[in-house]
Amino acid sequence: ELAPGVDALLHVSQIAKEHIDKPSDVLTVGQEIEAVVVEFREEEKKISLSMKALLAPEKNEEAEEAAADDDAEFGDVDIEAVAKEMADQGRIKVNGRVVKSSYDVKIDDIIEIGYGARVIKAKVLNIRETTKKAEASELYELVD
Repeated sequence: ELAPGVDALLHVSQIAKEHIDKPSDVLTVGQEIEAVVVEFREEEKKISLSMKALLAPEKNEEAEEAAADDDAEFGDVDIEAVAKEMADQGRIKVNGRVVKSSYDVKIDDIIEIGYGARVIKAKVLNIRETTKKAEASELYELVD
């Protein structure tokens, strides 16, 4: 309880990148932790926390190589899997909120992607499926 009537919840899946069977395997009662608020449900007075979102992202060399070649198609890189992994690591925000991979973006949303030490922000201009980078670049614009 952070304040009277407000509960902060840390799901076991949000403690670490690796699988943990139960929180007591890595945490003790009363232990102070660092976590980020990923959701606040005002009507329920519940706050969802994540320790995992604060951990350094793992390097995904396959995605980096694909991003380095702007003229190439995505090829064998499973973009959905890469995006899901990044979202599960808390590295993707939409309009300032950490989101899961199931989040449906809308036109004019601002997407923030944490990539190593960098954060890239893009405004959604259009939504459609494509496998070509040249077409994908028409779907967003980078913002500061």
